[in-house]
Amino acid sequence: MFDETYSLRLVTDYLKSKNIKYTHSSARIGIGFYEHGCAIKISDKYKLSIQTHTDVVGEYFAETALQDVGRGKILYDGTFGYYDVKRFMDPNDLFAHIDELLKLGCSTC
Repeated sequence: MFDETYSLRLVTDYLKSKNIKYTHSSARIGIGFYEHGCAIKISDKYKLSIQTHTDVVGEYFAETALQDVGRGKILYDGTFGYYDVKRFMDPNDLFAHIDELLKLGCSTC
């Protein structure tokens, strides 16, 4: 495992506090490799990709995308309100969104 970026550390600390399992994604940043994103399982069919690297999110704190686990494709069909990626300026808004999705996802399990 590589070092996490600061923004990702905020996300993973939150996930750990809620006992939510996640997987990392990593990239080379400068001279080292860093964890810059993660994914959590929403239901048996869906996972949420959470990216925090500035090359992806720009001025935002994080960007999320809903993925079909079986096909590995990002969904833009309106599932859980996802017609595009969602961006969050504030970590607390992201955390509230994660909580909401987990409640919705569990109802489809």
